[in-house]
Amino acid sequence: MKIQQCSWPCIFVFALAACASPQQNNSVITDTVPPKTHIFPDKIDTAAAGKLAKDALSWYKQHYDTVAGISLVRMSDTLLPYRIDYGGVDRYIKIFKSSGYFSEKYFYDLHKYFKDCDSRFQERKQLDGPPEGLDYDLVLKSQEIDSEMEDLKNVGVVNYKPMANDHGIMVKLSNGLCFRVVQANGKMLIDSIYRESK
Repeated sequence: MKIQQCSWPCIFVFALAACASPQQNNSVITDTVPPKTHIFPDKIDTAAAGKLAKDALSWYKQHYDTVAGISLVRMSDTLLPYRIDYGGVDRYIKIFKSSGYFSEKYFYDLHKYFKDCDSRFQERKQLDGPPEGLDYDLVLKSQEIDSEMEDLKNVGVVNYKPMANDHGIMVKLSNGLCFRVVQANGKMLIDSIYRESK
């Protein structure tokens, strides 16, 4: 992660790009709503869903340095608000797509989140400090990166819960992370990640 001299907590997505004027959104990621995922069959393979969640975190740990080095926020040396670096967003999303663990809805929601952050930067004219909405790790849902990475060594599944209308399953891990796992084209994929208390 690239950070201009600062003493902020571990910030996952804050990276300093070359000083430049605000950037237009010319991302190759489209805003097309992704196709709906299929519901699970009556017999849910909870063990496979739990393994998927843990495997995705292991993959993330292995690729963290690459992901954290991507510039996602553009700054300026003039009095202009922060902007999202959509070129960085594209690179970020492509790395996650290469893992094969995440659904198209996950990427659609992620791209929308970056767009919402960009809008807030402009509306609130944020010029300094940690970028609002991007001052934590978007996968681990935490600012405590080092301790969270250390905890991944012993993470386990503590609960499974069918989602509303049998649309997938929620897998809760011992570190408090929850994964919504769905089935698309016969394959289990992660639709979303959120955090609950441990």
